[in-house]
Amino acid sequence: MKKLVVAVCGLLLLGSVVVAADAAKPTVKVSLTMSVTGDIVWAYLTVKAPANASGMVTVKWIPPSPTTEQVKAGKYCVESTYDLKYVGPRWRTKANRRIHYEGFSCTGTWSVVVLDADGNELAKGQIEVPK
Repeated sequence: MKKLVVAVCGLLLLGSVVVAADAAKPTVKVSLTMSVTGDIVWAYLTVKAPANASGMVTVKWIPPSPTTEQVKAGKYCVESTYDLKYVGPRWRTKANRRIHYEGFSCTGTWSVVVLDADGNELAKGQIEVPK
């Protein structure tokens, strides 16, 4: 059992309540959809959290495995991450990665993993990018 101290309009109220061990961290849910438009792969995120919550999520892009020829030439897509802040009960954003570059292309299966500030997986998705 943890003690909860609440200040309301200058009054101090003391009491004992049962608080879950992770109650300090808001419950955050993420939905993820992906699409391909032209030479860009898109990830659309919706973060749902308590009304006054704020925090960070990380969008981790995992490209297709490069071929031996791409590695030898030094022309292949690499993993990347983006840290994004959310505020409030419903927050939407999108992230993208380019597929085609001068001299090489990153077609194949792309993956996205969305992580919370502690590195816990909140959502993941995959999409096939055609040649």
